[in-house]
Amino acid sequence: EITTKEQAEKYKLTFGKHAGSMLKDIPKDYLKWLVGTELKEPLRTYVIEVLKENGAVIVTLGKRILRTETAPITMVSNILYELET
Repeated sequence: EITTKEQAEKYKLTFGKHAGSMLKDIPKDYLKWLVGTELKEPLRTYVIEVLKENGAVIVTLGKRILRTETAPITMVSNILYELET
């Protein structure tokens, strides 16, 4: 379990095509799919910091916990609402 920022910085991905790579070495467009409730602190904060440093815009739906099926619908609904106002 990762409990410090130092451990998060040394974390190596354990799955997918980038398995064995440190987070700082993984393409940033791949990392954006990792952030969510599945990542525990401080790893979550570190991933968000890496993304921000590389120009990512961080978007949140707040403290809501949504199912995989409903999260995309909620996000699109919020985007459409903001674009129409």
